[in-house]
Amino acid sequence: MDRSLPAQHRLTASNSTDVNCNTAKLATYSYDTLSRRTNLAYGNGASIASPAPNGYSAAGDLLLLNHAFAGGGGPDYTFAYTATHQLNSETISDATYRWAPAATGTDTYTAANKLNQYPSIKPQGAPGPRALGYDGKGNLTTGNLNGDGSWIFAYDFDMSLYSAGYGAEHWSQIKFKFCLTNKGRVLEFRQGVGWPNIFGNWPSEEADRFGSVLRVKDDAGMRSRIAMWPDERDRRLLHLIGKILPVAAETAVNQRRDAIPSDEINNWVTQARALSDNLLA
Repeated sequence: MDRSLPAQHRLTASNSTDVNCNTAKLATYSYDTLSRRTNLAYGNGASIASPAPNGYSAAGDLLLLNHAFAGGGGPDYTFAYTATHQLNSETISDATYRWAPAATGTDTYTAANKLNQYPSIKPQGAPGPRALGYDGKGNLTTGNLNGDGSWIFAYDFDMSLYSAGYGAEHWSQIKFKFCLTNKGRVLEFRQGVGWPNIFGNWPSEEADRFGSVLRVKDDAGMRSRIAMWPDERDRRLLHLIGKILPVAAETAVNQRRDAIPSDEINNWVTQARALSDNLLA
């Protein structure tokens, strides 16, 4: 499968080639000037569109999602949001595609506090409210949501440097995520709003529903992949991140020590040091 990525590093087309070297277009992607997807056209004629001027709000909320099937027809979705950009309502043009539960009920939330956090929730049929807990940054960390025990939530870490230098190179701002996944340690970088453009040549063709993403995975081929990046400055950047990662991770977890068990704190720091060692080896 071939992919087309223009200067903006947005996926615009994907093609497939069979054993006889016949090429067929799988999909074509279109975007507005803010890099929001406005249309996904499949090779068979089907499409999913959020057309201008009403596909998105001025604040960037998705308002329309129109589906067109290859043979004609297809449901159109319309969304509305609160002033804080939370989904408030959804309508659909064809009720056939509207999911409905077998039975309905009401979950009751305790009035939100001044930080817009719900102290507790009482699910339908529960004998009483169930407490919810938050860390100092407002993230939900604990909650007896289904009544059979305490649920614990953990989060990855956004790390930002306002200035960094390595030899003759200098970066005015660096941002990345440090994640622990079921596939190992990962550094994640993105292109888009809120993410500084720190790479001379964006070294990834990967994308998800949030846009272009670079995931540096700590595996046997990590260093050889980085060594093939064409821009030496980009390679130096990863070397710099390897140097500062253990200190950055330790600082991040200590800032949230109130919400992270001690064994988890040690694990984050240990994993950061291991990834650093592999980046610098």
